[in-house]
Amino acid sequence: MPTIADYTHPLFHRERNLNKPNIVFLMADQLRYDCIAALGAKWMQTPTMDRLVHEGCAFTQATTPAPICVPARHHLITGLTSRYTGIASMSHPPIPTEYPRIAEVLAGQGYHCEAVGKMHFGPERTHHGFHRMQIMEETPIYEADDDYLRWLRSNGYEHIRNHHGVRNLIYSQPQRSLVPAEATGTAWVGREASRVVKENFNRPFFLFASWIAPHPPQNCPDEWADLYCDAGLPEPTPCSDTETYKLRYCQRPGRDLSPAAMRRYRELYYAQVSFVDQAMGEVVRALEEIGQLDNTLICLFSDHGEMLGDQGGAMEKGIPHEASVRIPLVLRYPAKFAPGSRREDCADLLDLFPTVLETAGAALPTGIDYRGESLLKPAGESTRDRSEVYIECYNDAYRWIALRGPRYKLAYWYLKGIEEFYDLAHDPGETHNLLNDPLNAEHQREYDRLKARLIAEEIRCGPDGGVENGTLRRYEEIASIWPPEERAAGINWQFQAWPNQLPENEKAALNSEAEEVFAAIAKEPLTDLSRLDLDFYEDAGGDPAVRDALKEKEKA
Repeated sequence: MPTIADYTHPLFHRERNLNKPNIVFLMADQLRYDCIAALGAKWMQTPTMDRLVHEGCAFTQATTPAPICVPARHHLITGLTSRYTGIASMSHPPIPTEYPRIAEVLAGQGYHCEAVGKMHFGPERTHHGFHRMQIMEETPIYEADDDYLRWLRSNGYEHIRNHHGVRNLIYSQPQRSLVPAEATGTAWVGREASRVVKENFNRPFFLFASWIAPHPPQNCPDEWADLYCDAGLPEPTPCSDTETYKLRYCQRPGRDLSPAAMRRYRELYYAQVSFVDQAMGEVVRALEEIGQLDNTLICLFSDHGEMLGDQGGAMEKGIPHEASVRIPLVLRYPAKFAPGSRREDCADLLDLFPTVLETAGAALPTGIDYRGESLLKPAGESTRDRSEVYIECYNDAYRWIALRGPRYKLAYWYLKGIEEFYDLAHDPGETHNLLNDPLNAEHQREYDRLKARLIAEEIRCGPDGGVENGTLRRYEEIASIWPPEERAAGINWQFQAWPNQLPENEKAALNSEAEEVFAAIAKEPLTDLSRLDLDFYEDAGGDPAVRDALKEKEKA
């Protein structure tokens, strides 16, 4: 006999279809592959990630398909490469509407879809099929577009300008959070994501929870800042014997950091990882509270890695080296994965689209060339060739592409046709490009095979024009890089834009840039402003009061 609830709001129903498992993405931005204690990082404190490893399956050779934020995220939600999305760099034109997104497909399967945290989609409020989005971006243009910023400004932090740390002058320097731990974006995502779980206990849901941390700046809250002060951290790897324009560019922050300050920056990075781990734990506990933990596919991953001083002081990402392209990827779903299992076949973020659809009982859309394949298939049963994975980054002369397998990696730079060929088994730090010496017979066979496959993958997955007459294109010069390599070492010139849209009385209530710079480094004495390029900072729009205050301190 139908009840009144059958004819009214669907939330009145208290029974759920247990045949529809929930799906939860736990995504940390710029999280290195080697930051989980249960996977060998013995110096780390990551109890939530450790639990997922112990109770799920870890894909230990996982990589990103594109090691910068915007392409990686659009590859993830579409399951497609730049040939289809049109996105290989930080610019993000709208994705063609004929390519479905994960949330669109799941919504059509009866899922309630919510996103919390950093999305990095363009335009910002494009929902891509989500029923609700609570957005937290690094540099929003409008306060109204950013839910975390609105929360801050309505909870006593209306004076804070750099709510995710000071990006511009001290982006790559040790600093502290300008808000307490409970008010940080990391804590906010954990709270809001766990609330989504609890509110949707009676219907299948897809939750995409995405943290900005440990992406720089490393604005660690006080409670976490000293967690790794005495830890035996691994030393950064030395530099490759092959220089590329992007590696040189990534090395620029190291010139601003003394060895002690570099060590301190790395301590704060690892502390941010542990802080995110705690926030992820709230989501896992919420699933337990509603009795849905084992009926949920949990996917733990990052969009790309972080160089963190590897390769002779390189920072950030966007290069084909291991710390940039490898990612953690852990799936917990007892119906399909044995606890504590490991997979060493190659996988990447493109595999999550078909994995999620299979979990939900949906078929892949037809007529589209999906490069990935469901990871629910046991090892050895995949029809995708998992011996290597294709990785791409940037467009035109800036572009590079690579194939990475557990043993060998071949990267091709469109600028001057530079190639890098590494034997990862014998040279895991990628210090010696095998092409700098005559190749032995084995290496020659592997190089020839990888080069042929790389060209084929670029034709299949990359934008038009990358391959001409069966040969990878070569550019002899590149447009100027901004900021120039010899300037702005360690400075990110991005200032928060949203204050410019405020009424004058609200602008006046904000801290100045100078106030927040000095507040952020007050407890980090190794951050030395005198080492930074204040001329460039001011040319880019920085606050001259920083220089004035620094002069006063020097006089004192």
